[in-house]
Formats: sequence, C-alpha cells, structure tokens
Amino acid sequence: MSKSFGAMSIAQLSVLIQGGAADPVEVAEAIFGSIADYADKAVFTVLTESRAMEEALASSKRLREGRSLGLLDGVPIAWKDLFDIEGLATTAGSVLLAADAPAERDAAVVAFLRQAGMVAVGRTNMSEFAFSGLGINPHYGT
Repeated sequence: MSKSFGAMSIAQLSVLIQGGAADPVEVAEAIFGSIADYADKAVFTVLTESRAMEEALASSKRLREGRSLGLLDGVPIAWKDLFDIEGLATTAGSVLLAADAPAERDAAVVAFLRQAGMVAVGRTNMSEFAFSGLGINPHYGT
C-alpha cells in the first residue's frame, strides 16, 4: 500500500524526508499517483514528471550520502502558471500566450528553490493574468 503525502505540509514532509522515513522518489511517485486519481483534472495545466523524477532521484542520492541541501531537499512543489519553468511556455492562464516560446530558463524563485532541492511536479491552473483571486478561468476549465 502506498503512502499518502498529498495532505501533508512542507514541514511535515521535510521531517519525514530528512529523517529517512520517506524517500523523495517515493514521495514524488505518490504525489503523481494522487494527481492521477484526483477527479478534477483542471488543477494542473502541465505535469513535469520527468523533471520531477530526475530531481527526486538526485535528492535521494544526496540524502543517502549525507549531503542534504537543507530542509526543502526532496519536498515537492507545484508552480502557478505565472512563473517561468525552463522548457515550458508561461501562459499566465491565458490562451493569448499559449503559443509563446518556451522559457529558456527558470524564473529566479523557481531556480532558487530547485537549488534548495525542491522537486517541481508541475504547473497549476490560475485565473487569467492573475486578475482574480477566485481562480476562475474559462480557458483552462476552472
């Protein structure tokens, strides 16, 4: 039976991962399983499973070797479609930007948290151009 990590806070996941009770690969696999099982498919606009598994494997190796990058190492994160992620077009929830060229590099905050060892699982839906706090976006199903 696989563990459920989806309802845990960053602090709770960090304690499990840093303490060796959970492995970053196990956590990433469980998160992607939870995403696949979740009824509302509009939560994520893009899943970055290949990148996430590479990051989780690297984190797992560091932890086994006693080289943790800190409390965030191995903890999953999802990004709003407002932050550049290398290789993906940033749409800000708008179809007007959907055909834009993919980002050539991660946004500074994405790069910083990647350097801290966080595992990027994907990009989440948002209201168009972050115009509303309600999350309503007719273009991407919310």
